[in-house]
Amino acid sequence: MVIFPSVLATVSASDELPEIWWQLAFAAFILGSLLACVVLVTSLATRRRSAWFLPTTFAAMIFGFAALAFAAHVYRIDYNAVEIDGTKASPPFWQALAFPSLPIVVSLAAFALYRRRLARP
Repeated sequence: MVIFPSVLATVSASDELPEIWWQLAFAAFILGSLLACVVLVTSLATRRRSAWFLPTTFAAMIFGFAALAFAAHVYRIDYNAVEIDGTKASPPFWQALAFPSLPIVVSLAAFALYRRRLARP
């Protein structure tokens, strides 16, 4: 039997966060993603102005920013610059937050398409 001289870390610092914060961030990400998809499809499909488009885009971005802020906070807590005691190093900041930023990027793309399609005669 081999006994390792060091104990590998199995718990991260973000595990100390209350479960409700994880659930709220996940709900904000899902809601932001759904709203972003709705405004993207609307911006691609319609040529007329919608009264609900801008508030929905704004809401998608707010929910997306809430999820992104939580992901950035968790990244800051769990950041590991180098391999210590066998744990892997953390990915770069942009790579770690690429997925949580999707609702924001999709909302911005939908807004740009919406404005461009309305500007054409």
